[in-house]
Amino acid sequence: MKKRNISENRPKTLQITARRRWIYRLMTLAFVLILGELIAGIVLVLNDGHLFFWAANQERRDQIIMAEQAGVKLEPMLRVTGIRSNEPHPYLGYTRDPIRFSRISQYGFAIPYFLKPGDSRLLRDKSNVLPKRKKGRLIIAVLGGSVARGFSDLGISMLVKKLRLHADFRKMEFQIVPVALGGYKQPQQLLAMNYLLSLGAEFDMVINIDGFNEVALHDAENGKKGVFYAYPRSWYSLAINLPDQKLKRLYAYRQLRMSWASYGSISPLRYSAMCNLAWRLIDRRFESDLQKVIAKDSETDSSEIARYRVTGPDRQYSNRGELYQDLVGIWERGSLQLKKVSVANGIEYFHFLQPNQYVRNSKPMSSAERQIAIREDHPYRTGVETGYPLLIQAGKRLKEKDVRFYDLTQIFKDHPETIYRDDCCHFKIRGNEILAQRIADSIIESRVRIGNSESQQIQERVLTE
Repeated sequence: MKKRNISENRPKTLQITARRRWIYRLMTLAFVLILGELIAGIVLVLNDGHLFFWAANQERRDQIIMAEQAGVKLEPMLRVTGIRSNEPHPYLGYTRDPIRFSRISQYGFAIPYFLKPGDSRLLRDKSNVLPKRKKGRLIIAVLGGSVARGFSDLGISMLVKKLRLHADFRKMEFQIVPVALGGYKQPQQLLAMNYLLSLGAEFDMVINIDGFNEVALHDAENGKKGVFYAYPRSWYSLAINLPDQKLKRLYAYRQLRMSWASYGSISPLRYSAMCNLAWRLIDRRFESDLQKVIAKDSETDSSEIARYRVTGPDRQYSNRGELYQDLVGIWERGSLQLKKVSVANGIEYFHFLQPNQYVRNSKPMSSAERQIAIREDHPYRTGVETGYPLLIQAGKRLKEKDVRFYDLTQIFKDHPETIYRDDCCHFKIRGNEILAQRIADSIIESRVRIGNSESQQIQERVLTE
């Protein structure tokens, strides 16, 4: 006898009730998800000050992923260690390792670019040959720290576009040579320039964008370890070999953070308010844990710290003013020496004091940008607030000594749009384009003002060699 299905024995009303129960469950789940999305969306909008929270979060996730893949350290505390991205250099403090990182030349800096006449595309030069002067080619070296390094990528096309509006540059080929690295500060710019020149490199123009690292980094990094103010950033971490276990722990945390950013980038999750809120909260936890690991691992034995190779010359200060006079003094003298070296080698030298969000009243900010750019207890903030007024005064003295110096601290004063991309010092593409326009205007204005002197001689050489 054929067995009847159990469900056939149930009254029809019970079957309908079961269906309704499942429909009710699904509707409840949908309601909870919609309510959760709504609440999470409200939280993010109130926090960010705009509706496009998913775009801002995705940009940050992309930065974290790119940072790990390219070795660019965006996390403020992770930058302090200098671990993984930089290798000790006998003359320059540190450079990048071309074996571990792509787009790095054998000299430890980013691979140069070419921009052919009438073309705005950046063509990478992978020949590893030092730049040499050539008829119709203008070779520009870009010096400085991470802002200058970012400008080498994100601002150069606009710089060349603006320069080509002037007759002097219209038909030129441009070669851009980045000689900038995150954390570089004087005298590293001066030493890097002399090092490459001594190896046989040739330049027509030098653009030096700096000032922030010189006054912001010491107190937050070397100063805490008693390291000499003129030494490269985080010298203690380069001079002391950290145990492999500590390096592994740092690497593991960075990998976890990058993986979490990758998960948050999966479509359609990247558009979910709940997923974005969850990602942001967990990412902040990862960043906090990273800072704790770095802070703990940077604690070294007092006998190790006392070694001369770590601390360098002993310089004691009776007050903070003396320290900042030294920090600004080495920046000022470094620029003056760069000018002298440039003149001796037939190079045009332009020096720009980089803008920063912690310079008072330097930029109008929306609540959304303040959320990104301002951190009340940032370790670099005091250095900027104390040091930048001194840098501005030193810049005036440089101009009196015929250095083509330009104070760009107020460059964003009439730009309410979001420019800064982190709470340190770095800009979005728009910020680099504004920087490029001002630098190009300064170069052109300088040539018009100086006339047939230094600039004209260099112009004639470029066109006739």
